[in-house]
Amino acid sequence: MMDAYLGALRGLEEAMATHFYTLGVFVANNARKVQAATVFVMFLSMFGFARFHFEDDPAKLWVIEGSRSTIEAAYYKQEYGGSGEDAARAGAHAGHCWCSCCSC
Repeated sequence: MMDAYLGALRGLEEAMATHFYTLGVFVANNARKVQAATVFVMFLSMFGFARFHFEDDPAKLWVIEGSRSTIEAAYYKQEYGGSGEDAARAGAHAGHCWCSCCSC
């Protein structure tokens, strides 16, 4: 059993050595092309990072656009301003303010 395992590892080692040798020969024979491709990918990534935007609104991350939830949230925001969390807090205290946490 151990011989089969070691034989498979030797085969993998030989395949990887052949692959990396071939890759090294290609890079050595085409150094300018490889450098140009590397610089191109680097600049392409740089432009991508320049347009990067971190989304911090959980509704935009997890709720499907056009769903009932987004339509209702947009309606609430248009009519009353604020977020859905504000609506939940306002609904909990609407009409009967017994606490000191808000000014209902």
